[in-house]
Amino acid sequence: MSHKKPDSKALGGVGFFYWADGDVMSAPTKQEMLENVETAINARMTGGAVQSYSIGGRNLQYITLAELIKLRDTLRQEIVAGSSRTSYAKFEKPV
Repeated sequence: MSHKKPDSKALGGVGFFYWADGDVMSAPTKQEMLENVETAINARMTGGAVQSYSIGGRNLQYITLAELIKLRDTLRQEIVAGSSRTSYAKFEKPV
């Protein structure tokens, strides 16, 4: 079965991920990315994940803990900046 990829320009430049079978999954939100990064940090801190390993002469290295923390901080800042609102008030002298 042939699947046509959506035109990202027609969809406002939104990014897409594609499963092996061709189904479309939309790009994660910044909040979802933050949750994933925090899960990765927690796994690394509790020994549930390693930074690198070798099998059969092949090496695999994941993002460092310092890079994960930097990414987490960046995502937090972007989320806060995107949700901030400015309120204005005018105070007058009471009569």
